[in-house]
Amino acid sequence: ALQEKFRWFLQRAKALGFNTGPSFDSPVIPIIVGSWEKAMILSDMLRAKQINVMPIGYPAVEKDKCRLRFFVNIDHTHEELEFALQSLAQAMSELNEKDQEAQLEAARA
Repeated sequence: ALQEKFRWFLQRAKALGFNTGPSFDSPVIPIIVGSWEKAMILSDMLRAKQINVMPIGYPAVEKDKCRLRFFVNIDHTHEELEFALQSLAQAMSELNEKDQEAQLEAARA
């Protein structure tokens, strides 16, 4: 059932260390990522893997609490949901590596 799927997704997202904010008992699950730029980049990276996730930014949310909004539906399988979460984890890791590289380059300049 739908409740079981979105509760599983929420629990799994939290287990992976994602900030889901006050999300509770809803198939609409946010994952807070920080800046609008980061939300847009991550959304684009996930879209490239056929994962459609909505970036949400200011003024709908605070400027430093932009998020990706996942919509879990009855047709999603656990495998698809896990793929989405693992893809997000990978995209965030890649983005963090790029940020660190940019900071090192700036420090050297």
